[in-house]
Amino acid sequence: MSEHFSSALGLFRISVRRVRKSLIEIRFFIVRACPGSVAGDFSGSMSRGGVEGSSIDPMEGSEATNSMCDLLREAFSATVARDYEKAVSVVRCAVATDYAFGVEDLELMDHVYACILNTSHYDESVIEVCWEWIDALERAPRLKDARVVSSSQLSIYYAYHMISRVQERMPRRANHAQSRADAWRRVKRSFDYLWSAAVQLWKPFELDRLDILCSWSYLALQFADAVDEDTIELIETAKCQAAHVLATTIVVENAHQANQRVATVERNIKETKSLVEKIGKKFAPKDEAMTISQTSKEAEEEEGVPVKRRKEEEK
Repeated sequence: MSEHFSSALGLFRISVRRVRKSLIEIRFFIVRACPGSVAGDFSGSMSRGGVEGSSIDPMEGSEATNSMCDLLREAFSATVARDYEKAVSVVRCAVATDYAFGVEDLELMDHVYACILNTSHYDESVIEVCWEWIDALERAPRLKDARVVSSSQLSIYYAYHMISRVQERMPRRANHAQSRADAWRRVKRSFDYLWSAAVQLWKPFELDRLDILCSWSYLALQFADAVDEDTIELIETAKCQAAHVLATTIVVENAHQANQRVATVERNIKETKSLVEKIGKKFAPKDEAMTISQTSKEAEEEEGVPVKRRKEEEK
């Protein structure tokens, strides 16, 4: 299995990033995850490269950044020396702090966990590593930064993808259905956060936002035995909104790539519904279908459908 996991992750990142490389270079050349950005949830105002109104001392933030970079480079060096126990130990120390990771930090962590996966057997140990990886990426505080959200969603998707593959290929146990349901609940929580960020950071037709929608739709397909109707409807509605904007806007940057992503989401949802029907899972009929006009309201763009769903669940 030698370089299977890291090479697969690398190819996945390359394939997604290649089509949007020029856009990212233009948009984010001078924007990076800086310690001056405020970390937390996505309920407040947000700029495309962070949050205004930071009160963090730049000098103090710079020292913290340098210290964390040195720590994570130590983990990277440990993987080069194949000392994986030390590498993961260093990453755990970094995760235990209250430092908000920037995109470069997260990519170093991705490298460490990919190397750990290389040494894991294709069993529960892979799942355990993936859960730890997801927890590390999602632990608070999280930077409100476009590059961080875009980069971390790729890794979060890949970790869930590996969890699903291993769960499906392992011998069935009595708790298999429960394990799948628990994993899907975590998927929903992860992508509720990511989608709430996406609707604030990017317009409906922008590639980074559509990438998150693509990842979510792929996971819906992979977890078809556990997926819920509300999530399918949410993804479908967001897809329709993006398609509507693309069809009615004269000039959209990277329109071809955006349309490809919309088509991918549409195909994934269609296949998910077909698979759900094949395995005999039934959803309750809806009284009223959701339309484009219902998804284009300014209030929903500001708050995000997942946020509303969580509020309803808390009542």
